Amino acid sequence: MTTRRRGPFRVLLLAGTVAGSLALLVGCSTSVTAATPTSTSSPSSSSASSIPIRFAAVGDSLTSGITGANIAEGENSGSWVHYALGGRLEFAGGWSVPGTTIEEQAAHVAKMSDVDVLVVLSGTNDVRHGETFGHAEASYADVVATTDPERVLIAAIPPLTAAPDAAREYNTRLAAFATAHGWTFFDPWGFARDGDDWKAGVSTDGIHPTLAGYERLGASLRSEILRVGASG
Repeated sequence: MTTRRRGPFRVLLLAGTVAGSLALLVGCSTSVTAATPTSTSSPSSSSASSIPIRFAAVGDSLTSGITGANIAEGENSGSWVHYALGGRLEFAGGWSVPGTTIEEQAAHVAKMSDVDVLVVLSGTNDVRHGETFGHAEASYADVVATTDPERVLIAAIPPLTAAPDAAREYNTRLAAFATAHGWTFFDPWGFARDGDDWKAGVSTDGIHPTLAGYERLGASLRSEILRVGASG
């Protein structure tokens, strides 16, 4: 009798073991399937680095360059714009007339489209004419509103031999204003500065760089335009 009772028990135990093993196998199969990684695709770095960055420029003679031509008519070999171009960087237009203040530039710059980075290099003539930054600041915002860029790069003004303290103070105020608006402030004149004045041989009039200086200015701004343009 004891043997007869153990038969069914063993059969049930075996069936339970088999069922448990099957359940374990199914569970393992499900787990493995769930853990199988799925492939994702993302743009390659090479593709991203080939996308053009269109930049515009607004300013005075420091943007017009040696020729004094308005860059609204196209870039020229005497301007820093010429030396910034190439590779990913494309010129989208702008406005620059020697002797003008930021207020005059804001009044004349035309509406633009598809501008990735706007470069504003202006303020030297405001300092020369005794204008306060408080008077000038609204015009920077007007230039940005008209050109409607994705990102804004505000460049420091260079040394001004006739008014070094005023130029330094203007840059201090300009930097704070740009930062408060979420724009990038950048000093591209490191190669030209000797304290609050120009390094020897970089400027002949204490206001503008030489042609070689414009070339170095273009290289300096090119690097920053690429950085700012890629940050978005």
